[in-house]
Amino acid sequence: MNGRPLRRPFALTVTVATLFVGALPVPLAAQGAALPLGITEEMVRTGEQLFKAEGNCSACHGEDATGARGVGADLTDDDWWHSDGSYEAIVRTITSGVSSENARNAYGAMMPPRGGSWLTDEQVRAVAAYVWGLRRGRTGTR
Repeated sequence: MNGRPLRRPFALTVTVATLFVGALPVPLAAQGAALPLGITEEMVRTGEQLFKAEGNCSACHGEDATGARGVGADLTDDDWWHSDGSYEAIVRTITSGVSSENARNAYGAMMPPRGGSWLTDEQVRAVAAYVWGLRRGRTGTR
């Protein structure tokens, strides 16, 4: 009221801003993980929803994708048992499944094509985008 601008303590401003920004999901692109060509953040979000619901993925891989003991592989670690970990290879694995003869995970468990669900090709690609992002600092699940 004396004509001088109101001053706020710097530490308080930084703390409030940090708390607010820290609560928001950080897109993969902002984390330094460039999305594969043709993949969007929306696909990753949709893939996560499908993974946890109608895709049936979480039944074997767990709600947090770390694997259900005795059934599905951990999708958050650095081990790629059935592909080279590229986006297209993940799409192929989900689409074709893993036969019991090719099941090289710790449990020897097979995976039916599309995880035994009725996912469309577009939905498979979204789930693959989510799985691809899990090992690249993806936020949300972990």
